[in-house]
Amino acid sequence: MATDLVIPTSGNAWTRRLRLYWNALLLRQDAYRDVVEAPSPRKEGFRLLLALYLTVGVVVSLGLALDWITLPRVDQIHAGVDAFVFDSQLYQSWAATSPTLALVFTLLYRIGWFALTLEIGYPTARDIVLGPISMLAVGLFRWATFAIFGEWVARRLGGTARLHAFWAALALAAAPVLLRMLTLVPGLYLPAGLIGAWLALTSYQAVRATYPSLTWRQCLAVELWMYALHFICIFLAIVLGVVLGVVLYQLLF
Repeated sequence: MATDLVIPTSGNAWTRRLRLYWNALLLRQDAYRDVVEAPSPRKEGFRLLLALYLTVGVVVSLGLALDWITLPRVDQIHAGVDAFVFDSQLYQSWAATSPTLALVFTLLYRIGWFALTLEIGYPTARDIVLGPISMLAVGLFRWATFAIFGEWVARRLGGTARLHAFWAALALAAAPVLLRMLTLVPGLYLPAGLIGAWLALTSYQAVRATYPSLTWRQCLAVELWMYALHFICIFLAIVLGVVLGVVLYQLLF
């Protein structure tokens, strides 16, 4: 079946999927042909992402471990910044007069610091485990939101394809995540914009491969709507998380 033909070469399914990702990373349009014809596109898409993120996750964990050993201890820097912020007279007076706003600031501060440590490549021991797990969670969330919204918009614009075929193509479009394996080199900084731009190109190819009846302008519109609705979901999730945190704080304290 199509699932077994995604790469016409010998080797197990895991190797074939990784080679397929390599073809997609090189922006080869024909890499998407067989995955969109898989008998169960969503299952094939999930298998593709699982092979990708488990492989990259192991390498990223090794890279984070090497960074943690060789780079300055970020936890010491973190402790110093925390002491400067939370022990300051300004924050103490703010927490006394408006504890709810202080809680919101603390939540946003923790989220921002965690994102910053991952972005600049100064991991903690906890990040060695949580980094790959969070990368998998974010990747699956991105895949689901892009697939749901992209499929809906493409059909609204007149695109025709097998049901859920876009899920498999979009999973393959995550190929630029392979670039994160370069972080195995201690101290190597990989700009997030590079991966983001590459993902935009592969996502566009996934739309074109799944909905060949759409013009290039329509495919671009599908991609722009996917990104817009995806980030709206992220914003709403953050707002909801902050609101729930404030409500729980008020109920408990």
